[in-house]
Amino acid sequence: MTSNADVTGNISFGVVFVLIGSLVLLNEFDVLSLTWSFIVPIVLIGAGIAVIVSSQMSGRKPS
Repeated sequence: MTSNADVTGNISFGVVFVLIGSLVLLNEFDVLSLTWSFIVPIVLIGAGIAVIVSSQMSGRKPS
């Protein structure tokens, strides 16, 4: 069983990934070329979303 503090900490961790990925992605938009440096922010955003979703799922109590 995970506590609310653990779930909140994991969500914050996921939000940090999403924010960093978004900032890097916005920085890459002026290039407008699909290179490996363009893939990294997509991976960071995806990882952040995965952490947030898994935190939400682990925080739910079975009914």
